[in-house]
Amino acid sequence: MRPHPSVKLWLTPPSSDPPQVIVFVKVTWRITPRGLERDAPAPLDPGFLDGPPNFLPGTDAWPEKAATDVVVLGAAYARDGRPVRARTVSVQVGEDLVRVEALGPRIVRWRDGEDPVFPDPEPFTRVDLAYRNAYGGCDPRVPVADDDLPRTELDHPGRYPRNPFGQGYVVLTDAPDRDVILPQLEDPDDALTAARFFVRDPARWYLQPRPASLGWVHPVMFPRSVWFDVRVDAWFPSPDDHRLAEVRDDDLPDGWRDFLAVEPDEPVSPHPWFAQEASRGLVFHDLDEHTPVTLVGLHPELDVLRFALPAAPRIVVDVEGERAAPTPRLHHLVCEPDALQVRCTYAVSHPLPRRYIPGVHKHIPVAAQVDDGEWIAYEAPPTVLGKLKAAGLDPLTFLRRA
Repeated sequence: MRPHPSVKLWLTPPSSDPPQVIVFVKVTWRITPRGLERDAPAPLDPGFLDGPPNFLPGTDAWPEKAATDVVVLGAAYARDGRPVRARTVSVQVGEDLVRVEALGPRIVRWRDGEDPVFPDPEPFTRVDLAYRNAYGGCDPRVPVADDDLPRTELDHPGRYPRNPFGQGYVVLTDAPDRDVILPQLEDPDDALTAARFFVRDPARWYLQPRPASLGWVHPVMFPRSVWFDVRVDAWFPSPDDHRLAEVRDDDLPDGWRDFLAVEPDEPVSPHPWFAQEASRGLVFHDLDEHTPVTLVGLHPELDVLRFALPAAPRIVVDVEGERAAPTPRLHHLVCEPDALQVRCTYAVSHPLPRRYIPGVHKHIPVAAQVDDGEWIAYEAPPTVLGKLKAAGLDPLTFLRRA
């Protein structure tokens, strides 16, 4: 029997105009020599839809996405399990290729007045693709003015805005009290060298290498952070023109500060591009069905994995007996080569004829069907009135007290 996908129905807030139902569908596939085959379903991560705001990377439930994120989770492997000092791994989607160089552990040491010497990487067989192994981090020795001390609880002038979680970011040339671990993941075309090791001026952070990975991008990482709110800028703001690599590569528009400008007292309202969580080079517009995907160096035994983008499921929405089949949007394609698994999360939106308010309406006549499977009804949560009665409280007395 063909495994079912995971499905979630969500109603937009009552204040939205027009009100809509959004259906999220997550389909899990297994990579086989014959191509992709349906696998047991993985649960949908509802993110912030079922509770307080939670912007941790990787949620399945973004109501809208302007493009498709392609994400690879796992590790880079030496070919055939034989230790190597460096290995370039890659993901190719159609004609677009993203490469990451994996390196063995390296520690750089130097004395005051000396130039740092980068040692050869130690041999490795596996390097985790997490951003903690990419270039970045924080140099806590960067001085902080007394007036700025409260701000350091959330930020620090020695933090690398593009990746505060990484390794190898050194601002001051004085020898530190501890060894400095160099990144194990790098962009082969933008690697950290001894000549680029010292930033020297924390305001020149934007000239440093950009972190390399294939995984989810955290909301605090630049440039995703400024899509959330341009006022959440780096401690030392970068240029917003061609001097910035993100502008040269069209990750940010030229003059992005004016483009994203808001009034000081305006509430936070993330730009739609904040929802894009894939690493650099892995955000795609209009991915076609059957687009070939190739993963190299990302499985411990199978050095090359190939598959084609699967067809989207057919999603039918029923609202008060009226049915429609909107075109699904592929929000993200998540590959876990270690598990030989691919997960595709789709969404469709459909307008509602009137506002339904969970917690007020006991029954909400909305349902969805995926690929001619069973109909899945929207499960309205218990009403406030029902909760009061269940607690033995008289609703009218409760309202008078309120």
